[in-house]
Amino acid sequence: MKKKHLIILISFILAIKLIYLAISVSVIGSQDKVFIDYSLAVKKNDSYWYNKIAREGYPKLETKNEIGYSEGVEFTQSSWAFFPFYPYLNKLTANYLGISLDHSSFI
Repeated sequence: MKKKHLIILISFILAIKLIYLAISVSVIGSQDKVFIDYSLAVKKNDSYWYNKIAREGYPKLETKNEIGYSEGVEFTQSSWAFFPFYPYLNKLTANYLGISLDHSSFI
């Protein structure tokens, strides 16, 4: 992928997010409420784990079951199922720009 194509792709993604934000603010009326609602909506499934890894890092493992397992109806989930690049990129961006992890994830 050429550098030009990457810049176009990133610009397109940012434009979609800005359009979504503008529509949400016009419908709801408060930019803070929009961000809170948006961050709560996307903090489900994998994004919860990425945010937890960025805040706390990976947990120390005492037993192999702490990695995560599934035995019939019993299961345990773990941060170890997720690669570190995205959460650490969010943490780096948050620290560099002096913003929260939620805002960094939004960017």
